[in-house]
Amino acid sequence: MTRAAAALLAAALVLAVCAACAAQPSRAGKPRSVHGEAVVLLRVPDEIRRSDDRRALFAAYCREVAADAGAEPVYISPVYESSECVTATFRSEMETEELLARLKKDPRVAGASPNYIMSLPKPHKTKAY
Repeated sequence: MTRAAAALLAAALVLAVCAACAAQPSRAGKPRSVHGEAVVLLRVPDEIRRSDDRRALFAAYCREVAADAGAEPVYISPVYESSECVTATFRSEMETEELLARLKKDPRVAGASPNYIMSLPKPHKTKAY
């Protein structure tokens, strides 16, 4: 698989998960996303991907991108030599919409969405036979 195809697949996966979460019915009074948080798809620079110390370098890169947007990283996915884009979760004191607007202006960011809250349905009771 080419790197461009892998990056597009990663972006499509993040967007599909976010769309599925957004489509979930909202329970009255409960928020649909975590206030001030964003799931971010970051472009990984070639020099970071090629480095043996890519995890530490990418963590520093995430801290820089987050700080420039007025946020901090709270989760960073692993980065591999073949990774063109990697997800991270950023948290800020500002409104989610403002954080997203700042992130989407950054060329290092391939995409960003609210950190949607997913709820699992209650298990059905089954009869024992």
